Amino acid sequence: MRVYRYLAMALLSACSLLAGGRVDPVAAKAPRYDFSIRPFQGGNTDWSIRLVRVAPGQVVYTLHFPRRASASDGLLRSVEPSIDEPPLKGRYGLASDDGISPAMKVMIAPSATGTPCQDNEGTRYPHAVLVFIDGHPLYGCGDYDD
Repeated sequence: MRVYRYLAMALLSACSLLAGGRVDPVAAKAPRYDFSIRPFQGGNTDWSIRLVRVAPGQVVYTLHFPRRASASDGLLRSVEPSIDEPPLKGRYGLASDDGISPAMKVMIAPSATGTPCQDNEGTRYPHAVLVFIDGHPLYGCGDYDD
């Protein structure tokens, strides 16, 4: 699945070269719920996720479970940062395209004021991250790269 990341990076590089390093302002317009340009690293003691924006509305993820030998990679698109069950709203929302298996949705939200997000070991972070894989939730914490 790492192919998605490399394909996206190669495609962006080729587009940049073809445009002579210039991007048309109309084409560069970000989607309504565009992800941060700063990469995000998060998770919990038993899983981790890295999210990197590769184009407006597109994010490459790497999901890793330390007990497993491999990581999974893929492409997500920016969506409205809300989840119906349980009803939650965040700052950024991401989802896999319909028909992609496993179906994945990610939501990142700032921690409540005075109550930082804590992982299973008690380490504090400024953001909470929820990952739903085929409807199964993973709860964690994280932060954006400086």
